[in-house]
Amino acid sequence: MTKSEMIEAGVAHELVQKAMAVLLPSMFPIDPRFGQNRTPEIAAGLMVQEVLRHLSRGADLFGSRVMEVGTGSGYVTALLRYVLPHEAVLTSVERIHDLHMQAVDNLAKARAYNSAIATYYGDVNDLIEGNTYDVILLTCGAPRQWAESFLAYAPTVIGPVGNTPNEMMLGTLIRTSPPTWNPMCAVPGANPLKRGTE
Repeated sequence: MTKSEMIEAGVAHELVQKAMAVLLPSMFPIDPRFGQNRTPEIAAGLMVQEVLRHLSRGADLFGSRVMEVGTGSGYVTALLRYVLPHEAVLTSVERIHDLHMQAVDNLAKARAYNSAIATYYGDVNDLIEGNTYDVILLTCGAPRQWAESFLAYAPTVIGPVGNTPNEMMLGTLIRTSPPTWNPMCAVPGANPLKRGTE
């Protein structure tokens, strides 16, 4: 994807553009047996850009804590690690064991791992309890009520939200009363958020 195509699609942040130029989707294969799709390139870029936009509003970008729900192929994880300061802590969780292992392999081959990234296999509810984050990124689609439940652990939740796969809209939830929803674009077919592990 060219820089002009990224800009036309709304990915204007230069660091995100650079990450997308270096980390190509083809570097993060995903076995179709897992029944999951890799996050589309533009949706991935827009989500990562939105994470940076919200973190930059805080006083301590370098000490920020980001949680990604749904490691998937590891593509978005790698983009996040590229754009975040080394001091920022990135945690990613995947509920499907074999998919988690493939993501770990993809990240290693892409040389996207460093000391500030942690990937886990398990149920996000078990990992997130008792922790707080600056931003939670849902790379899987979630019903509005589920997405809002993550606001208990972070002031900002970003990702596809909708009641059915074809209704998924990429956007940002802000912890206000009631929560504020800022939609960005449609992302039909997003992998659904599920509880438990496989």
